[in-house]
Amino acid sequence: MQIKLQSLKLKNFKGIKQFTFQPDGADAEIRGQNGTGKSTVADALNWLLFDKNQAGEKSFSVKTLDGGNGAVHGLDHEVEATLLVDGRPLQLGKMMREKWTKKRGANAEAEFSGHETLYTLDGIPKKKSEYDSAVAAIAPEESFRLLTSTTYFNTIRWQERRRILLEVTGEVSDAEVIAAHDGLEGIEAVLDGHSLDDRTKALKSRRPKINTALNEIQPRIDEALRAKPEEAELCPPKGKSYEALRKEWREAQNRRAAMLAGDTTATGEEILRHREAMATLNRQHDEALRAWRAGEAAQEEKARKATQEVEGNEHKVEREVSLIEDYTNNLEALREKWAERNATEWTETECPTCGQALLEEQAEEAQTRFNEKRAEELKAIEAEAKKQTAALQESIKRKEAAESRIDELIAAEDAQETHAPEPEAPDHSEREKAIATLTAGSTSAAPNTKPIDEEVERIEAQIAAFERFSAALKQSADIDKRVEDLKAEKKELGIELDAIDQNIALLEEFLRCKVAMLTGTVNERFAPLSFRLFQEQVNGGLAETCETLVPSANGAMVPWSDVNTGARVRAGLQIISRLSAHYGTTAPIFVDNAESVTGLIDEGESQTIKLIATEEAAELKVTLLEQPLAQAV
Repeated sequence: MQIKLQSLKLKNFKGIKQFTFQPDGADAEIRGQNGTGKSTVADALNWLLFDKNQAGEKSFSVKTLDGGNGAVHGLDHEVEATLLVDGRPLQLGKMMREKWTKKRGANAEAEFSGHETLYTLDGIPKKKSEYDSAVAAIAPEESFRLLTSTTYFNTIRWQERRRILLEVTGEVSDAEVIAAHDGLEGIEAVLDGHSLDDRTKALKSRRPKINTALNEIQPRIDEALRAKPEEAELCPPKGKSYEALRKEWREAQNRRAAMLAGDTTATGEEILRHREAMATLNRQHDEALRAWRAGEAAQEEKARKATQEVEGNEHKVEREVSLIEDYTNNLEALREKWAERNATEWTETECPTCGQALLEEQAEEAQTRFNEKRAEELKAIEAEAKKQTAALQESIKRKEAAESRIDELIAAEDAQETHAPEPEAPDHSEREKAIATLTAGSTSAAPNTKPIDEEVERIEAQIAAFERFSAALKQSADIDKRVEDLKAEKKELGIELDAIDQNIALLEEFLRCKVAMLTGTVNERFAPLSFRLFQEQVNGGLAETCETLVPSANGAMVPWSDVNTGARVRAGLQIISRLSAHYGTTAPIFVDNAESVTGLIDEGESQTIKLIATEEAAELKVTLLEQPLAQAV
């Protein structure tokens, strides 16, 4: 669509009593001193179309002011324009006037009661809704301002600028990025159905937990090694074997019992059996105590690992809950979008520009195009909904699996909450009484057992050394096993940490490749301008942004906010040219402060109207092909 300004008439508009601007669709210049109303001409067209000035402000006054800066009452403020829409003229008119109401009574004075605005299309009075619909059909406000103002694009929010650029160039798909770069083939497996941002967050959240666990392992290894017996404790005692010592001990105990029992063999043997039983119970208690302590340590380690796994699965559940919420909201939005699009009906039976009824054949073709487009849009919505549903179901499965695993771990932990009691020392009281009774039964004088007792003590000391050696061997073996387990866990965590680092690096490389392709696509379309679509952060990450970069005289790319007015205008014209090509629409461009621009190049087919400040023109002067066409009065 090509829109050109054929004529523009102002009456009592922002201080201009009457002015007619008639470029007849050609490029033109409006010259005048500061304050003569050059920008007012641009404001007039914007007010006529959108009730705003060229800056997009709705709260501005169109009234003429008196010397005291008060509004001059009783004036009709009117703007009328004739636009050439694909060569067909369309006349738009808007007049704002004051409403004065006279109360009952012959001498009552009229009182100001507000304003009213009248609208016309091709000279025919219209309701505001009808007028706005006709304007929107040829000049939707957003796109019209993008195509007519050299500054509008760079003053809207950066998110909107980015959206518009990607709308023009199209997004770059993941598949395109993978196909264009070697080494990114594994990215789909890393993403595992998640978005790039979500997957990166999950990995970076998991990494410090693994790092903490790794840092805790070495102190635990050191602690275990400190508890390991010294080398001297692991050397077997010199001298006789354990079996030989046990035999000597039994023989010595027999001799001692015989002496105490008056050489009664049966009594001695009975005392010996009691003593051997007591020694056996002591050894069994020592072994049970060591086993109990090892079991407690193993149970604590198992509980620690279970706690870590529970925390990991809880993190998975949180992540999936967030994804489920996103997918659910997306599906709801798609359902609403589908219902809204499906409910639209073909109602256009008139030409949106000239208002004439369409011929039957034209109406049928238009309706067919409408139906085909609607069907395509519905199909695209359904495809996206199917994709979102599949992702939602997968996320629910992952969430349920993580919750099930948490329940299993908690149940297993609850089942092991009851710790086995520490083994109690054996009770020898009954046997000691029995030995005392047997000993007291002897009628002979108390024998001298001191030499035998000393021999028994010596033998028992040697036996105890063997038992300490045996316990030290077992303790050393248990600690070695514990250390090996910790080293294996450290290795597994190290492998997982390396995998996470590799995956994060792959995701970041994928993002940088995608950024480069996306930026390249946008910059290629808008050359010689370029755009910064991502900002490098202190932590090495990338944050979305959208900043226009303008080439300077030395070739450096300078942010639009830092260049001079002339460079901004040239950049604005280049952006308008690319957007006009994308939208298939051109519209009149008002170039304010055009006197500050040197080497102004026509970037497209749009009609250009330069507003030039000059001391030589005390009143507005219009030049069309160097010929003045009108003056402000």
